[in-house]
Amino acid sequence: MKTLKRLFIIAIFLGLVFLNTTCGKQSLFSNVTWEGHVYDSIGNPAKGITLVLDGCYQDADHSAGCASPFTIGTSTTDASGHFSIKGKAATSGWYWPGISGINGSYWDPVQPVQADELKSSHYTEIYLQH
Repeated sequence: MKTLKRLFIIAIFLGLVFLNTTCGKQSLFSNVTWEGHVYDSIGNPAKGITLVLDGCYQDADHSAGCASPFTIGTSTTDASGHFSIKGKAATSGWYWPGISGINGSYWDPVQPVQADELKSSHYTEIYLQH
């Protein structure tokens, strides 16, 4: 009877692991990292700029945005302009990076990006315009 109970528990555990790796774009336990540097319009490091990274729990409807957004994290640039945000990955795989205090949006606020895009120079080497 103990053997049967152990096999049942192992089967439940393996089933959960299988569902976790096949039913979503992101694992329930994975993280996302967005880091880079921010520069002013002449190329000097921009200190004190606050960046925010939002995610979506559900698949995003690109025309309507996200029905269940959440903030993954925020970061303020240091003297070298460096920022780093690490947090729970969005199960949808979609992210909205942003810069606080910028009039308008630096990136398209309606169009989300995927985690691999956060590693491109467009999101890691940010030059502010006046």
